[in-house]
Amino acid sequence: MEISSHQFHLLEQLNEQRKQDLFCDCSILVEGKVFRAHRNVLFASSGYFKMLLSQSSKDTSQPTVATFEVFSPETFMVILDFVYSGILPLTGQNVIEVMSAASYLQMT
Repeated sequence: MEISSHQFHLLEQLNEQRKQDLFCDCSILVEGKVFRAHRNVLFASSGYFKMLLSQSSKDTSQPTVATFEVFSPETFMVILDFVYSGILPLTGQNVIEVMSAASYLQMT
């Protein structure tokens, strides 16, 4: 039980940092809307970001920027919230777009 509460607490702290834009070293641009996140969290949760960030990790002084036009900002927000919270609020309205975006980002 202690490990899972530790993991939960760690994720919660990272999510708080993201909400306050603390230590965020990655900007994701989705149809003109900017999302800030931590490279290491994105790297750990998505095959797409793993590939992208592996290529750009040589120069860590430059912030990483990724741009997407293949899904909506609302859809990416659901995915980013899931990455940081473990909670995936799927609805009849968003399930297809969220699953398709997750597939594009190579997330399990």
